[in-house]
Order: sequence, then structure tokens, then C-alpha cells
Amino acid sequence: MDNFSGRNKSNTVFLVLLMLGLSLAETGCREPGGTSNLVISVVPDDEEPSDNLNRLCFGVHAGTQDTAGFILPEWTHLNGFNKENYLRITFTSRLRTIDSTSKCLVDLFNVTDSVFLQRSLLVTNSTLGIRLETEDLADELPAKDITLAVRLRSEKQGVRVQGGQSFLHLSPK
Repeated sequence: MDNFSGRNKSNTVFLVLLMLGLSLAETGCREPGGTSNLVISVVPDDEEPSDNLNRLCFGVHAGTQDTAGFILPEWTHLNGFNKENYLRITFTSRLRTIDSTSKCLVDLFNVTDSVFLQRSLLVTNSTLGIRLETEDLADELPAKDITLAVRLRSEKQGVRVQGGQSFLHLSPK
């Protein structure tokens, strides 16, 4: 039996996969290999429910220790998104850092045009895991179908950061 921090590795892997499945079910995200993002009528945790707000999920929790970061896997990308159907578009993510002297950074990447959305950047040095939200991003998005992705990175090389439960919050026209 191989030990990983005093636990059986196979049990640890099973627990992580179980938690991933529960997280996907709870957030309305799609699983790997899914064909489309699920649209559900919900709002951020601290707001009252509204029938006028939809939420598109980008995928699962992730972590990195790299300052260049990485773009989440292709199966988490939001394909064929068009801002023309919405009055207001904001981006939210739950993020944290393991070391409060370094920041966790999460932002949106327009895969279609190979550019980062400058005003989508969310930053924290919280070790608790907090949800942050951008201002309205509608005027920063092009008026066409695009693919959007999430990038996660650490401010300091070698300091672990985590991000997850990333969503676009959409107010329909």
C-alpha cells in the first residue's frame, strides 16, 4: 500500500473524483466530454433569486503554482457565446491562495481572437476562498460568436493558488 499523507492513494483518488462529481452536480456544470454548458436561473450566493439572471458555468476547481498560469481544459470552454442576447455580463469565480503574501489571479480568455479580457481580472490574497465578481464586461466583448475560457495563475512562482466555480452571470435583453 502506497501512502500519501498517511492515506491510501486509491482512496484519495476516489474521494477527489467523488467530490468532483458532487461539485458538478451542485453547480450545474457539465462534465468532461459534455456538449454544451448548462444555463440555469441562479445568482451569486449572497443575492436574492431573480428570474432575470442566468449563469453559465465554465467547469471545475483547479490549482496551479505557476505565474504564467494555464487556461482550463477545452471541455470547460464556453463555445459560441454571443453578447448580443444580453444587457449585462459579469464574470465571477471563487478563488484563494495558500499563502496570503501572494495573490491568486483568474481572468477570461477570448479563444477566438486570442486575447484576454482586461477588465475580467479577479485578484485576491485571501486564504479562505472568496467569490469575486467583475463589473459589466459587455462592452469589452466583440459582437460575434466567440469561445471563452478561464485562466488561473499565481502571483509568485511556487505558491499554490486555487480557483473554481467560475461563471458568467447574464441579464437577458
